[in-house]
Amino acid sequence: KKQKRKAFCRLMMLGKVSQALKFIDNACDIKGVHRLTRKVKAALTDKHPVGAAVSSDVKLETTDQQPEPVIFESIYAESVKNVTKNVHVSGGPTHIDADGWRHILCCNSYGKCSTVLCEAIADFAKIMATQEVSANCLKEFTASRLVPLDKDDDKFGNIGVCPIGIRE
Repeated sequence: KKQKRKAFCRLMMLGKVSQALKFIDNACDIKGVHRLTRKVKAALTDKHPVGAAVSSDVKLETTDQQPEPVIFESIYAESVKNVTKNVHVSGGPTHIDADGWRHILCCNSYGKCSTVLCEAIADFAKIMATQEVSANCLKEFTASRLVPLDKDDDKFGNIGVCPIGIRE
């Protein structure tokens, strides 16, 4: 049981959600993934913290000195491919995990399209590092996928749900 728990935690930390869920069994209080019903959505809403203004205590002081844009010029398609080979994460809203991205960006099956996509990702990274980009333009980029894990109902009959957020 302890080994299963360790394996589950390790796989979750690596972002392998599908593989981790295979370690959930009847002896565990997590039974799998809930279907998104009104009751589950209400339970998730109850667990979500209410938004609040940012306290000045937690803000870092910023400086007017920006890094020189030239240091980001070393981001290119080949470096995107190399980083992709060493990343191990789960899929976010697109449901494409690290293995999927590795296949899309590093596989020769897609021919020139893989290289073009790597170049586009490198260009996007340079823009993000050197220019101010409106948060409205990054809505899909910063989106998360919420996985509601099914836990036993509590003694009062309330639905048992554990929210796990997964980002792209």
